Amino acid sequence: MSRPVNQFLADLQTRTTSLQDLGSARLIRCADAALAAQIASDSRTKAFCFIADQPKAAAAGQACYLVVPAETETKFRNGLKKLGHSLPGLS
Repeated sequence: MSRPVNQFLADLQTRTTSLQDLGSARLIRCADAALAAQIASDSRTKAFCFIADQPKAAAAGQACYLVVPAETETKFRNGLKKLGHSLPGLS
């Protein structure tokens, strides 16, 4: 095959395998980076969430976001309650 065809096929392979759907999740805004870090690292919640990558916001102490996969939401909320926090609008 010609070089342009090989390059096209290589690009096609990369573009069709570079993204992955990991399912639904809840995005939770924390008042600041310290709170997000506390929740994301606490033993009662860390297995059920992770910090959305926002290095500039975190470095500036601005609001940060936690990602909670749908399948771990109930366990996350239970852990969050044990930390003394709650999510408005969720029962």
